[in-house]
Amino acid sequence: MSDFTAIFDQTQEAVRLYIAARGIPLTEVDDIAQDVYVEFYKAQDRRPPEVEPIRWLKGMARNHCLRWYHKNAQPGAFLERLDEAAATVSAPLCDEHAGDDLLLALQSCLSRLPEQGRGLLERYYGDDQAFDRTTSGVRMAVMRMREALRLCILARVGKPHA
Repeated sequence: MSDFTAIFDQTQEAVRLYIAARGIPLTEVDDIAQDVYVEFYKAQDRRPPEVEPIRWLKGMARNHCLRWYHKNAQPGAFLERLDEAAATVSAPLCDEHAGDDLLLALQSCLSRLPEQGRGLLERYYGDDQAFDRTTSGVRMAVMRMREALRLCILARVGKPHA
């Protein structure tokens, strides 16, 4: 049995699990693992002897996973996920005791928005309905309204504009 065959037998399960754990769809795991082992076979002589084969293979698998994500990424998908993550994590405006004041300020500021703006916010955050605009257009409109609400609330609770 050759060294490659022995290494394959000892590592193939761990490499497949490693690839799957990186979020690659299960339908793609075997294809990526095959690419990893083909590359490993062609470049066996480049592996430093002090580096364990599994460590070398996991590095190759990581690179193949990154290539897969790059190849299959939809334009703007990363920015959308980043925008969603940033929207859910916001710094508190003030301490817990001012919650009632903030709620009253929010309600007051919402009532001052144009009807179309309030409807857009309600559909965007509540009903998850379809919009007449493009996704990016809706997101930009919501972002502008959120900023206007933020400034209005800060003005009502007496905080400087940050």
